[in-house]
Amino acid sequence: LRLDSDGDGRDEAVTAVTGRRDGSVWVGLASGALLVFNPGSDAPQRTPGPVCRAGATTTLFEAPDGALWCGCSDGTVWRASGTPPHFQSVWNETGERIHGIAAMPDGHVWAATLGSGLLEVGRDGRRYTRRHGLLNDSLIGLAADREENLWVAQYGGISRLPRDFEAF
Repeated sequence: LRLDSDGDGRDEAVTAVTGRRDGSVWVGLASGALLVFNPGSDAPQRTPGPVCRAGATTTLFEAPDGALWCGCSDGTVWRASGTPPHFQSVWNETGERIHGIAAMPDGHVWAATLGSGLLEVGRDGRRYTRRHGLLNDSLIGLAADREENLWVAQYGGISRLPRDFEAF
């Protein structure tokens, strides 16, 4: 399926994708735009305007509460909720590319960055880096398991952070 979401005849680079519980598939583009494929449809719908205004959509994540989180190459993190989705910029602290987002059941949201380590979005704004035991500050991905541990993919390996971690 070739993507030309703005009708200019050029294909768009897909930079992120996620499936949602409602059966839709969300696709992030290098232009910062988001497309939605609703169940049973091969025709995408474009969300209004680019979500990532200054770069690519680099990661998409659906939180346990159903909110869609979007990370951008300029370090901006967006949260969308409702139907149609209402996007709200919730964070842009480092300007570092966001490579992964994970939300915990207690509401804490974490972002994996390319160069600034692991950052808590909002709330306490905690940051974990090599100084705290990560293998690298350039993180590649992030996931939470059912025991509420965070798994951090990074150059050189993977770290598991227990639910109640303060340092590794």
